[in-house]
Amino acid sequence: MDRHPGDGQPRGFAFIWHRFEIADLPAPMLACVMVTMPANEVIRRTIKSGEADPRMPAILENTATLSHACNPRGAGESSCNIRPL
Repeated sequence: MDRHPGDGQPRGFAFIWHRFEIADLPAPMLACVMVTMPANEVIRRTIKSGEADPRMPAILENTATLSHACNPRGAGESSCNIRPL
């Protein structure tokens, strides 16, 4: 399948969110991080050509969500099925 930004298919960037309930704060605190992965061939050859271990944001296709793509194994570990576009 030839996937590219102009093909009309919706996509999103993968983020992990966590809500902290802290007793002394009047409202919950939210934190998030962007999920990254090894860069695809186009990014490696162009934008990140000088980097030893180039990374790019994990881009989810229209049918994917991070909760479906990753199966948590335990603290600090997960098994993810996300691939670069």
